[in-house]
Amino acid sequence: MGRGVVLSYSCLFLGLVALHRLTSTRFGDRETARRTVLYVAVFPFAFFFTMVYTESLFLCLSVSAVAAATASRWGLAGALGFLVALTRPNGC
Repeated sequence: MGRGVVLSYSCLFLGLVALHRLTSTRFGDRETARRTVLYVAVFPFAFFFTMVYTESLFLCLSVSAVAAATASRWGLAGALGFLVALTRPNGC
């Protein structure tokens, strides 16, 4: 397996973990968080998370930016938001 695929899977895993934490914190229900992660993982678009594209990195960074913003960590949220913009060509 190539390094890019390993990196994509790693970012996908970290993004799903961050999404689970964010959802369980916001809604206070682990079942809702589990279902949210499941729906993101099995959605037909999720196929692109496993390829060597920026989609899994985008998921990881954007969910982390929202989690930082909800925790009132504005500097971290801004830095992560900047990195999210760099994952898209028109963000540069």
